[in-house]
Amino acid sequence: MRAIILFLVVVNGILGVSVFKLKNNFIAKQTRLDDLEVLIRETKEAIAVAEAEWHFVTSPQYLKNLAQKYSKLKAPTPAQIITLADLPPVRLQSYNIPEEVFEAAKQEAIKE
Repeated sequence: MRAIILFLVVVNGILGVSVFKLKNNFIAKQTRLDDLEVLIRETKEAIAVAEAEWHFVTSPQYLKNLAQKYSKLKAPTPAQIITLADLPPVRLQSYNIPEEVFEAAKQEAIKE
């Protein structure tokens, strides 16, 4: 009888320690999961903020305002824009390109 009681006490102790370790392991895993969920939420919020900032910074109106504020460049006037036909012909002697190719390109540019 004593052996059975001693055996049950030992088994009960082993089960108690096992349940205690299991509970602590579960609590640690749950805490880690909660921390990861918070980290995921914070990362998603940071990504959303970064995307909103990117869309703002790359918006045409914002870039136009920056260009006007910091650049001395102005938009070209119609008088400054020329066509391809207005350009002087370029001779590429080193490539031995026939004159017909230049004339065909010039005629095509005039058509456009």
